[in-house]
Amino acid sequence: MARQAVLAVSFGTSCRTGDSAASAVRQALCAAFPGYEVREAFTSRMVVQRLEQMGGCKVDHLYEAMARASRDKVTDLIVQPLHILPGYGYLGLVDIVKGYAGQFASLRIGAPLLTDDADLETVISAVDKELSGYLDGSTAVCLVGHGTGAAAGCAYGKLQGMLTGRGRKHYYVGTIEAGIGPQAVCSALKQHGSYRRAVLFPLLAASGGHVEKDVAGTGGHSWRSVLEKAGFSVICVRKGLGQLPGIRNLYVAHAKAATDVWKL
Repeated sequence: MARQAVLAVSFGTSCRTGDSAASAVRQALCAAFPGYEVREAFTSRMVVQRLEQMGGCKVDHLYEAMARASRDKVTDLIVQPLHILPGYGYLGLVDIVKGYAGQFASLRIGAPLLTDDADLETVISAVDKELSGYLDGSTAVCLVGHGTGAAAGCAYGKLQGMLTGRGRKHYYVGTIEAGIGPQAVCSALKQHGSYRRAVLFPLLAASGGHVEKDVAGTGGHSWRSVLEKAGFSVICVRKGLGQLPGIRNLYVAHAKAATDVWKL
């Protein structure tokens, strides 16, 4: 008898706010794949170990999750990353999963969140709906992603271009690493002249440690600190993309369109 499963894979987080976003995506996958088990795995050994030290629920590292699925006689496995971009983290995940290709009758991998222009449109729509209440003419919305040195990082610039081209000039896209940082965005807000307030919204699947430290933290280099020092009133939205219905639907769509592992 066939045993089918979906494995939701993320970098991982030990923050409760982050877990709520990942949990919401897993629930959406459960509803979309009746008859499938929905499992979870992290790609960060550090986060897995931290959870164990905290006495929290144990989550498998990706290697362990793949081996466990094989031991459990799962025949059809869909691996759905919760990664935002096909950057280095996603490429590493693909390499790990490919190593198990011969252990399943069917092994497929879904695309990360932002893979093509249609995905970017979906994200714009979902974020617009979430943040519409902040739009008063004097508020800028800063979408803060992680950033990557991989070629996939161009998606941040493309997202900014699409937002601007659609008249959403109050949106500014930046990154924590390897991209447009808070100082550059802060300069752009000052040049605009009419902004008094900035809303920081994470372009991350889950609102975990990066949000608490690098976006909303009180350290001198955080997005919040840089903008407050420049005189802006700052609102930090501690909500991962996975908590938005439109984003969950997009992850589900990618899982349903998952590609056979040997074709990647």
